[in-house]
Amino acid sequence: MQLCRVHDIPATLSAGGGGIVLNATTATAITDGDAIGNLVYNIGYNDTTGQFIQGIYFTRLRGNIKNNLVFNCSGFGIQLWHAATNITICNNLSANNACGGIVVGAGDSPGGVTCDYCVVNNNIVVYNNPVLDVYGTIGLQIHESGTTGTHNVYQNNLIFGTSAYNFLLTGTISGTITADPLLVNYLGTGLGDYHLKAGSPCINAGVSTGAPLSDRDGALRAGKANIDIGPYFYLAHALFPATSRRTGVFPATSRRTGLFPATSRRQSL
Repeated sequence: MQLCRVHDIPATLSAGGGGIVLNATTATAITDGDAIGNLVYNIGYNDTTGQFIQGIYFTRLRGNIKNNLVFNCSGFGIQLWHAATNITICNNLSANNACGGIVVGAGDSPGGVTCDYCVVNNNIVVYNNPVLDVYGTIGLQIHESGTTGTHNVYQNNLIFGTSAYNFLLTGTISGTITADPLLVNYLGTGLGDYHLKAGSPCINAGVSTGAPLSDRDGALRAGKANIDIGPYFYLAHALFPATSRRTGVFPATSRRTGLFPATSRRQSL
């Protein structure tokens, strides 16, 4: 699923669900899938059971979760579970979710699956609330839960907010930044502007491993010498005419014409 706006979905089943769900009933029957460049918010907002309704929910072998904005979900912003393994989670923003930002793990049916070889890089994970999940693990900005392997890597993510720390079981972590990301207009909803301000600690602070070729606006990251953390990369306003500055999630005038060919420009959603 790419470039979709998924929002205001009430919880109807305490068994679980999500705004974007790539599911698998067995460990190998259904594999691969992408969630790229989506806006997901207000998912399970009426749910009183908490953690079972996610923003983006992957339960299968292989996939990519990149350049998404995920806000205000009653569970976790992005969760891997069941038969999830070999998933790349890069350059997303997960914020203001009731139970946590990003969860990597496997458990429950079909069983026998270890969540391993996942790449979790360059994400902004902020203002998510800590709770205890059913496995007794504190749901923080980024955490592992259930069955995990030793090859999961977490590089150069920015975390910030009430519980500005991570919890890993077996993975390896490096380059974590704990600071205000300095977003243009953070609201934690489907509104706001989540581009980076000048001076943001996300600028030039990412790694190339797993990073998508373009940012959420469709601008090629190859047009910038270094990778920025988050779904948008930063360019100084001086490079843009006043009419092209980006003021919202889907501004009509946000296409940056010097950074990608005319055939690849994507109209606003």
